[in-house]
Amino acid sequence: MTILTKVSLVLFGEGGFLITASLASVTGLDATTINISQLAGSSLTYQLGLLALIISNSINLLSKAVYSFIQGNQKFASNYLISVLIIIVVSLIVGVLTFI
Repeated sequence: MTILTKVSLVLFGEGGFLITASLASVTGLDATTINISQLAGSSLTYQLGLLALIISNSINLLSKAVYSFIQGNQKFASNYLISVLIIIVVSLIVGVLTFI
């Protein structure tokens, strides 16, 4: 993932980096988190790194909600989705407050 995100950052800028990190986070967050943390402060600003982590985590959690609706119990999936939305909103609030 590191090479792909660095190439996307060089070729497509910050938007390309965010899209690449978001796509990679559908299946897992480990590589995405390590990659973003290595790039933050050097190739990325800390603000962009934080935004990338929030977006990646949100995409990962939402994809798990979709998996729950497709394969799991609908009641569990609904409760999980509500929890995920709360986590995303709080993450965005904390992210904004961090850089005010």
